[in-house]
Amino acid sequence: MTATYFVVDVRDETVRVIPDIEGACLTCQGHCTERTTGIVVENTRHIPVQPGDKVKIGSRSPWDVAKNILALAVPFVCAVLGYRLAHRMLRTPQDSILAASAFICLAVGALIVYVAARIRPSTRYLEITARIP
Repeated sequence: MTATYFVVDVRDETVRVIPDIEGACLTCQGHCTERTTGIVVENTRHIPVQPGDKVKIGSRSPWDVAKNILALAVPFVCAVLGYRLAHRMLRTPQDSILAASAFICLAVGALIVYVAARIRPSTRYLEITARIP
């Protein structure tokens, strides 16, 4: 993911930016809070920026890959564990009970991923990748 933003505030290694209103934002009729308050991104590459500069931000690739793998793996592992647990607990398990157990554990795994995504928002892993002259 790469997007163009304007720098609003600079503090140490964090920078508050607002989106550039070219493109889709020009035709949007919504009142985006992101446009008025901005988002905080990191400047880990120590690119010299000041308020008013136009910058590109992107996400750190390793974090994107890890988030996507975990978002798929956690529910899958939970479903497998639910199936195995139901199989061990019941002497003569029926397929419908095994499937229901796997589905319930899959839903719990998806809920875990959802809650984890709310606790640690994805904007935490955004960084300035370049300054546009």
